[in-house]
Amino acid sequence: MTAIGLTGNFGMGKSTVLHIMKEAGLHVFSADVMVHDLLLTPSVIKQVKNLLGPEVISKHSAVEILDHKAIAECIFTDAKKRKGLEAILHPEVLNLIKTTTARLYKKNPQAIVVYEVPLLFEAGYADIFDTKIVVFTTKKTALSRLLKKKFTERDFNIRTRTQMPITAKKKLADYCIDNNGDLFSTKRRVNRVLKRLNLL
Repeated sequence: MTAIGLTGNFGMGKSTVLHIMKEAGLHVFSADVMVHDLLLTPSVIKQVKNLLGPEVISKHSAVEILDHKAIAECIFTDAKKRKGLEAILHPEVLNLIKTTTARLYKKNPQAIVVYEVPLLFEAGYADIFDTKIVVFTTKKTALSRLLKKKFTERDFNIRTRTQMPITAKKKLADYCIDNNGDLFSTKRRVNRVLKRLNLL
């Protein structure tokens, strides 16, 4: 069993690389999807509401659900609240990663699993992975791609400030994938890493 942690910073193309790895036949999971699912559970909704206040509850639903945009605005402008939310979510995500890996191992001890984890190093998850891969681009490239997805430069700046600098992440990685070019170039670089890991 090989567990790979895939990370990078906001807008640098982690999801693109994860999709390429899925096409190569690896089992892939996203911590962001895990968080999204957790934020739908009543117990987590209650904890988040108690932490951030009723303003993060959607006004457009008959039942209480969380407004993700309101949460983002709240936590990315208040470090104390962000750390409080992380204290709720990070242990849950870590448990999901461990149980998912154990389940896959039971089915196939030779399985390869990749987890896209934006805060891999910041949250202290690195030690549970056999291999750490960092996806990187320049700030200019990341911002340009995010603007096309309707994010703003403010969104980019306030989220990037909460993450470890990409230069530091690259130093902690076993492998780095340059995602500054086109999709074909990125696929070639991903496949090169997978071959070095004897996964292709």
